[in-house]
Amino acid sequence: MAKDRRQRKNNIVRLGAQLRYFGYVNLVWTAISIIVLCGSSYLLNDSVRSLAEIENLSEETRQSLALLIRYPIYIAITCLLVGGIFAFLHSLRFSHRVFGPLVPLQNMIKNLTEGDYTTRLSLRKDDELQELANSMNKLAETLESKKSR
Repeated sequence: MAKDRRQRKNNIVRLGAQLRYFGYVNLVWTAISIIVLCGSSYLLNDSVRSLAEIENLSEETRQSLALLIRYPIYIAITCLLVGGIFAFLHSLRFSHRVFGPLVPLQNMIKNLTEGDYTTRLSLRKDDELQELANSMNKLAETLESKKSR
């Protein structure tokens, strides 16, 4: 039972590495968002204030100018929230793609060190990690053939 739990835990992508990557992406996104929001609201407020200083404006025009300040800020906040959700989903997907194949590689190395040379590895993508998996499989075959002699 404990070994099954440990095995399931080892098959899950390392949460700490995922969270660190997620934190970095969201930290950058938050910094960019704050800079954009502060800069745009400052420029917009400055423009509208200079228009509002004109003395012969009616109350209706002043209210319209006040709306000109509010609506772009609401739109910017909405865009930032949607962008934040996108950044969250992207960082989760990307970190899983990066750290996901490392777990089976680590498990295979652990099995090889324990003397289980029958373990083979297959990854779902064709990249440098697949080349590493093929090399690990060749190593396991070599060790298995030397052990059987």
